[in-house]
Amino acid sequence: MLEPVQRFCCLVVCAREARVAAEYFELRVYGTLYVLLEAYKRNVFKSKVEVRSIVDDMLSKGFYLSTEVYARFLFLLEEVK
Repeated sequence: MLEPVQRFCCLVVCAREARVAAEYFELRVYGTLYVLLEAYKRNVFKSKVEVRSIVDDMLSKGFYLSTEVYARFLFLLEEVK
């Protein structure tokens, strides 16, 4: 029988069912805002203004965030060096 192999893997999905399945298999689950922050940290985006603009555009198209989560995201974005 083959031994399980642990390795880093990343899968980006946008579905509640996928989140539930990932949690069932004890996989780390990250949301959209986390992915955007990490991308900014890795210089995928040129400026914080660009990242904020992307989130604002998502919100204008129906993406839901509570005001608390949005405020926390903006705080964390500003904290990134």
